[in-house]
Amino acid sequence: MLNAAVPYKEGDGSSKRFTVPIVQELAFNHLLPERYIRSENERPSLSNTPPQIGIPAIDMKLLLGENDCRPKEMEKLAMACHKFF
Repeated sequence: MLNAAVPYKEGDGSSKRFTVPIVQELAFNHLLPERYIRSENERPSLSNTPPQIGIPAIDMKLLLGENDCRPKEMEKLAMACHKFF
């Protein structure tokens, strides 16, 4: 595994270096250091996430095309503009 030397200064002003793994190398090898893995109770859950605000998905193909769904997409776009801007 490849490492990088990272310089830093001690409180007394002396220069030191420590090595850290290169992130791209970790990702390539599908490795994750234990210090980055959270326990189950530390991980976010859906029960404590903020509520969804209902941003509509606008289908640009429907909006730009000549079809029966275009008026409904235009209505969704107009509602989103009024609500969020």
